[in-house]
Amino acid sequence: MNKGEIKSQRKWAKIVLEYSSWTMIALLLGIGYMYLVLGPLPEANNLWDFFLGKIYLFGLIHIGLIIGNPLYSV
Repeated sequence: MNKGEIKSQRKWAKIVLEYSSWTMIALLLGIGYMYLVLGPLPEANNLWDFFLGKIYLFGLIHIGLIIGNPLYSV
């Protein structure tokens, strides 16, 4: 390997690392936003509340990741 190839590999690695970090930040902000919109998880007192809690968590994660996904941003 020559010096040019090493520099291009480092540059490529830096670009991938930056993109990955910004993507993770965006996804976490999307989940955080959905938590603010939905509020805290209600306490499960019976079986019905338990299933509603599972739907809540599914919505929090699924919709939060969609909102935070940089590919869906305008």
